Amino acid sequence: MIKISRFAKTLASMMPNLAQSFAEGQLNKKFDHALYSLKPKHRIFQQSIVINDDLPNRIACGAIKIKSNVTQFTENGVQFDDGTFEDDIDVVILATGYVFGFPFMEKGLIDVRQNKVRDFN
Repeated sequence: MIKISRFAKTLASMMPNLAQSFAEGQLNKKFDHALYSLKPKHRIFQQSIVINDDLPNRIACGAIKIKSNVTQFTENGVQFDDGTFEDDIDVVILATGYVFGFPFMEKGLIDVRQNKVRDFN
């Protein structure tokens, strides 16, 4: 479990590279993102963090397969840039991002600016 206090937040703002390296190291102890080709191009605090406890287990048991980049779609299949091909594909889901917000709450209650929420005022 990672706890974030005002002190930790202040320290991270003074030494961002050290804080990011520490946080990435702690998370990679639980799940090696590079091993499963899920290491992002950005650093940990440069985007909103999404945690999914179910994903590592599903990858490990083979229920989810990590594939490389798509180079071509055929009528019923997909060609990947590593040369592999998957045939008899029913659905392709393009999950490229999301908009962060709380549409179910009264406006102004939680201030969302540029897809971010200030956690300490």
